[in-house]
This record gives sequence, C-alpha cells and structure tokens, in this order.
Amino acid sequence: MSKYCLEISLDEDLWDIADILELCAYRCGEASIENVGRIFDVRRENEETDFEGANLEMETYLLDLYSEIANRSSQIGTSYPFTYSPCQTKLMLKSPDDLTEGAYVYLFCLLLSNIPKKKLNNITISNNERNLFEYCSVVAVAGSFNAHSYHFGFPCDDNSGFLGRLKHIFEDKLNNGKVIEELRPGSSPYIKDGELDVIAWPIDWRPGYTLYLTQCASGANWKSKSLMHFKASDQFGQWFSRKPDAQMNVGISIPFDLHPEFDGDRKDIEEVNSVKFGYILWRFTLPPAIDKGVSLFNAGASHIDKIDKLDDLKTWVIAQRERIGEEIL
Repeated sequence: MSKYCLEISLDEDLWDIADILELCAYRCGEASIENVGRIFDVRRENEETDFEGANLEMETYLLDLYSEIANRSSQIGTSYPFTYSPCQTKLMLKSPDDLTEGAYVYLFCLLLSNIPKKKLNNITISNNERNLFEYCSVVAVAGSFNAHSYHFGFPCDDNSGFLGRLKHIFEDKLNNGKVIEELRPGSSPYIKDGELDVIAWPIDWRPGYTLYLTQCASGANWKSKSLMHFKASDQFGQWFSRKPDAQMNVGISIPFDLHPEFDGDRKDIEEVNSVKFGYILWRFTLPPAIDKGVSLFNAGASHIDKIDKLDDLKTWVIAQRERIGEEIL
C-alpha cells in the first residue's frame, strides 16, 4: 500500500486522533503512533501560542492515546480490525484472513462517522450506504438478543407496502397478532415504514416475551430519532386489530462513537442516552453483535434478513481504501 496517510491535527480531541490513526492504518496498512509524538514536539517547539494538550508531556499524551486504543480493542474484542506491531509503536490493519464480518462493519462505521467531519473529502454517503447500515443493523440486532431479525425499513423488496409487510412479519412469521386491513381514517396514505427499520424477537419466543423494535440512524440528526414514544403511546398498536402478545422494547442503531462530551466515560454516556432511546447499538457494540449474529445464522439457529448484504458492505469498505486523500502523515 501507499505510504500516504491522513493529516493529524493536535487540536483534535483524543478520540478523534484515535479515529484518524485507525483511518491511516486502514488506508496504508499501518499508522505510526510515534509520529503523533513527533508532531506534538514539533508544534510545542514552534508555536508560542497554546494549543490543546500543550501543557502535557509527550509521554502522558501518548499514554492517553494508547489507553484510548486499548479501550476500543478491549470492548470490541476479536471484532476490532486493528492490532499493534510487535514493537507496539504502530497500529496495523489485520490481515484479510483475520478480519471478521464485524471487523468490516467497524471499518464501515468508522468511515460513516468521519465523512461528515470532512476528513474524507473523496467519499460521500448515498442511499446505498444508508441501506447497507440498515442491513448490518438487522444482523446486529439478531446477535445482540439471540433473535430472529427482519428488515422493515423502506423500501421493502416485495413491494407489499406497509401493512403488507407487517402482515408478513407478524402473521406469517411470528404467527402472533392480527394486522388491520386498512389504515385508520386520517392516517397518511404515504406511510413507508412507520419509523421502524428492524423488527426482531428471541429465538425461543413465546407469548409474553420481548419484541425488539429498532430504528437505524446514520445521519447527524440521530438524536431526534428515538422510538420511546412507541412505549408511551399506542402508535404501534394502532396497526393491529389484535396486538401481538409481547412486551415491547425499543432502541436505536447508529454508526457513531458514544464518546463523552463533558465528563464520564462511554458506559456513562450509553446509560444516560438509554433513557431517551432504549437500547443503543453503536460503533463499539455493533461489530461483536454482528459476529454473534453471523454465528447464529451459520448454525441455523436464527432467521436474519439481509445477512447476504454483508458481502456488499465488505466490497464497499475495500473499495474506499484508495479513495482516501493522500495527505502525508
């Protein structure tokens, strides 16, 4: 691979610098962590004005960076697509044989997270990538909850429409609940997916068990996409003449990092946001859930819509490597 990589600015937050290192390793095969220290020293010596981190010793700065990468690796586990070089000075992309489906999803989310930040000027997000994110979320929901998982987002493959898709899932597949024949008067005739992208239930589902409703949000406005109003109202029940015998749980799937903006850690941020969104599948939890879902599917234990689309996601991720700008690190 080329030795070109992305430019690092020490004005970035620590997690953003870790993102850029990962992007460099993805683009070039490896990224030198020591180079961050060299950039730190050069800027400290050449600038009279303060910059973020200027009062820190280089060693402390690098230790914090190592700690951030270690936290990612620890939480994501074998689905993390990077490893250290033997001398621990470089972050390296794992060999293709060692990259799991979840690892490719991590790279996919890494790209989606950083395109809006203008770090990747040669890559844009289209409906194709938004759909791919929905499809991988179907797999992740299955892996997270040991579930059968169905894609419900618009457009659906069979052109059955909103109520037709509901009937297919609840009457034909779950065999529980009765969908209305027509939308109630006053309802929009243009309803697409009713805010739902993934519908799932446990593999060993029985009446009274949990039904998982997930919305996928790959845009910057994800914080306005909560489904919690489904639990506070009868929005879901209005589509049934006999509602499913299930307890409803709702959540959101996003490709972004839940890094702290003020204090606390990622676990704190996830807990705070769960009050608004329910369960949250995000960049660190999606990859291991993907690999769990793939294992369930391969064992014949779970039905998972769109799992074949992981191949398309992998192809897209591989194709973007040469499209990242060639600024020298």
